[in-house]
Amino acid sequence: MRWKVQTLLTLYLFWNWHLGDKSPWKEYLRSLPLHLSHPHFCTVDELMAMPVVSERIIDSVNQSEVKEVQKYFENVSCPCCGVKFFPDLFPKRKFIEFYLICNSRTVYVPPDTVRLMLRGTRILRMISNDPNMALAPFLDLFNHSGDTKTMCSLARKGTEYFYTLKTSSSFKRGQQIFINYGPHCNMKLLIEYGFFLPGNYNEFIDVTLKDVEDLAKNLRRTHKNLHIPSNKFRYIRDHNLQDKMFFDADGFSHNLSTVLHFLFVDGNVFENHYHPVVFGQLPEEQNLTQYKGQLINLLLERYNDSLRNLQKLERLSDSGRIVKDFLKCRISFMNDCLNKMN
Repeated sequence: MRWKVQTLLTLYLFWNWHLGDKSPWKEYLRSLPLHLSHPHFCTVDELMAMPVVSERIIDSVNQSEVKEVQKYFENVSCPCCGVKFFPDLFPKRKFIEFYLICNSRTVYVPPDTVRLMLRGTRILRMISNDPNMALAPFLDLFNHSGDTKTMCSLARKGTEYFYTLKTSSSFKRGQQIFINYGPHCNMKLLIEYGFFLPGNYNEFIDVTLKDVEDLAKNLRRTHKNLHIPSNKFRYIRDHNLQDKMFFDADGFSHNLSTVLHFLFVDGNVFENHYHPVVFGQLPEEQNLTQYKGQLINLLLERYNDSLRNLQKLERLSDSGRIVKDFLKCRISFMNDCLNKMN
């Protein structure tokens, strides 16, 4: 059986957690968080109240991989206590906890170097993707900052390998050292690491094709003459134009602007005319301004609905409170984007 690196590391942590004091990594295990702040651990009422976040949670943990693990181990018993691994020792919720811990406690390692380290071993044959993650005791205590750049290397000296992490920011003795987890937007930081950054330089709002389809439905109610051939949506999917649709503080991505123009401005109804429209030069910005504003307002309405729903609940969990603040931050960001257009 072949697994992704994160799944293998999750199982390794799982096993050592079960060993407890018998584990050679018991001190490391004690340094791991007892409670996670990821939105995955919101209450059911909280998850139902905030679809703009809960819909993203499903994609963050590889559900098919979880099912494969459970299926593989369902008839396997622990050699030290005789209890079945799944679901008795390792219930699904606990597996997800360790999966997320792995995500937030690993560091990037160059996969080619790792392959050299593991060449000829059974472990390499068990990995189904690039071996680019490693659990790093103590190194995982460094927090994220978007203001710094981080470079890493894994080099061999004699018979040993040394991992080096360099940060572009200077610091004084006694100050906290920050590293950069990557140019992540706040949604990715929240889902994968359980926190977000107000004033995040890398913030952007993803837009799905369903969001655009919903905008089209709204526009049809107010613009009776609006006609969008159904094959335009098929054309968008066939040419992967729905990829990289987003907006940030600098404006709308090329793909998103192209899709909005193609659907709401371009009047061509014959497919043989689509290609020069989609892959040609975009028209003047003012032709798209109203549609961009309406799209942002559509997303703002959804975020505001989720925030109001959360605020109606009598009590929020720790994760729920973080999500509430996250929603406020995103609403403020989108309002800023909207104001820049006016």
